[in-house]
Amino acid sequence: FERFIINKPNSITFHISLDGDKIGHNYLRRNSSAYDNTLNNIKKIISYGGKVNVETIAHKFNIYSMESMISTLSDLKVSSIYIHPMFNPYPQDNVFEKELTIEERMEVFKIVHKLKEKYSGLILINYIDSYFPVIPYIFKNKINLKNEVVSKYPINCVAGLEKMFI
Repeated sequence: FERFIINKPNSITFHISLDGDKIGHNYLRRNSSAYDNTLNNIKKIISYGGKVNVETIAHKFNIYSMESMISTLSDLKVSSIYIHPMFNPYPQDNVFEKELTIEERMEVFKIVHKLKEKYSGLILINYIDSYFPVIPYIFKNKINLKNEVVSKYPINCVAGLEKMFI
């Protein structure tokens, strides 16, 4: 990768999963060194001139550490971050304790909206929740958000359609 990035700068974008701060990421990955290893790899790719986009799963243990993670990624000059909620397509898997309730998903939506404004121009932040009808929820619960925010949601996941992730 180093040789490829140096010979053809900006020709490849790395999509790397980082699911919160150190505590949240390590908990989700069940590995106490996962966060440090991932951050070191992001730093290494960027130091070679590579472009990095981060994919994040919003789960019960990282909702309120989003800003810390985004601040760190912004400082590293990561290009963008895509945040998706934790969901379980396979009922036999034991991930339900990490899944977000509808109220928590709405909380992530509001947190991410504030962070998009705060970090505008520094890092592109997207919240993608294919399985949550954001607009009907906003109107049903009379949540006051700017019209331009509502018009941008929901955005469907493009994995397997427009992008391939390794």
